[in-house]
Amino acid sequence: VYNYINGRCVMNKRIIKIVDIVFWCYILLSGFREFTINIDFSEISSIDFSKLQFIDFNNILILFGLILGMFFLIFIYIIFTMLKKVSVTLVETDNVSKRNLYYKLNGSRNLNQILLIEDYLKENGIKKEWDEIKQKYFSNNDDIIQFLKDFFVTKFNYKKFNPERLYESFVNYFETMMQYMPEDVLMKRMKHSAALYYNILNVKFNSDEIKQAFIQIKMHSGEDTYAYILDVYNDFTEGNISETTFVEILNTIADYLKNRVNSENNMEFNELIQYLNAFITCK
Repeated sequence: VYNYINGRCVMNKRIIKIVDIVFWCYILLSGFREFTINIDFSEISSIDFSKLQFIDFNNILILFGLILGMFFLIFIYIIFTMLKKVSVTLVETDNVSKRNLYYKLNGSRNLNQILLIEDYLKENGIKKEWDEIKQKYFSNNDDIIQFLKDFFVTKFNYKKFNPERLYESFVNYFETMMQYMPEDVLMKRMKHSAALYYNILNVKFNSDEIKQAFIQIKMHSGEDTYAYILDVYNDFTEGNISETTFVEILNTIADYLKNRVNSENNMEFNELIQYLNAFITCK
């Protein structure tokens, strides 16, 4: 058995070591009368155990037991090598939100970000206001996710936003803002932004000039500009810029999008934003 496994099988080096240990344990435990070892130093593996003589039948039982032990050790080794690395962390959970614990433990999975956000709002007693926003302005989860994404892009100055971290951004924003204002005021501000974004998505404007500009923006796949437009639109509704300035900004964005569709455009939208901000400052 030793010669077959060690000489004819191509196996892992660690398994060969297990076989060697078991074999030599047998030699030592069983005892022997006479044996010869012929070593050819040019080929170190040529060991002759052909003259090995066993004392009695008990040696066969020892051999059988050691062989079983050898295969058991090999089996255990294979099982452990197949297992992936598992790390266990013990944490205090008394003061930890079950939602946050679930989020941290499953952060690599595709989690429902909206359900996590709603559970957070329910915990803070403001889910009713959130439900009103959803029912009035957003018919499906895709619109809500798009709104929140663009809302947080303006608040956190994100260049790129990861939708899989929407809940995390929401909590960070609320936890920060609640240090300066109560929850109901914060929800009113979000409701105001949701109303503006609803107008952007559905082109709901009284001014024909604004409406035509938005039609052009939507026709030329300008969804990536909505976050900036939402910020400027908010300035317009608060009276910080005039309607004329707002229309000029929208037309500039529409022209940029037309050029981007029809030809290679070397200017990134972030570069255009710098120009538009300078334009607003001058006005």
